[in-house]
Amino acid sequence: MNLSYLIFSLLFLLAPARPQETYHVDTEASTVRWVGSKILGEHNGTLKLHEGSVTLEEGKLQEGSFTIDMRTLVNKDLEGDQREKLENWLRSEEMFYVERYPFVVFEITSVQSLDEDQQYQLEGELTIKGVSHRISFPANVQKEGKTLMAEAELTFDRTRWNLNYGSGGVIGGLGNFAIEEDVSVQISLQANSAIQ
Repeated sequence: MNLSYLIFSLLFLLAPARPQETYHVDTEASTVRWVGSKILGEHNGTLKLHEGSVTLEEGKLQEGSFTIDMRTLVNKDLEGDQREKLENWLRSEEMFYVERYPFVVFEITSVQSLDEDQQYQLEGELTIKGVSHRISFPANVQKEGKTLMAEAELTFDRTRWNLNYGSGGVIGGLGNFAIEEDVSVQISLQANSAIQ
């Protein structure tokens, strides 16, 4: 066996693996805000994360997944009976069918590091009501000690996931009663290192 090849092989085997660090989402410290619009206005509210984790390699984001608990859906712009009616409708079979599909899942499939410091373009599979589609959006990820913080804002067309109720693009003749297809979501995430 060639001596140089043997030395190279030994150095490769003995070389330390690139350091990876996993962070688990702090569901109490993280927030999810949503906005749904219609011709004559909009509604907004919050959701809670059920669980999630992200992995960094040499300080750079590599992979991750997040689960949103749809049972925690809350409206913030209405009060009393109107608020309860909207929340119940959003949880109903006409929309998110929370009784059967209590969780929305996003799994990162690729990460592109952008020119700006700690700015990434994330791509992944968003699963709603058992239907999965690929989406992409920018995110800012900052690490401070054993804590990781991320901010992201994304917009998706709900009709791709068969959330068609009130869609002027799917159901004609709705006029001012039409509900916009696009749903906006703002995520503020805090996660803690698994290694303390």
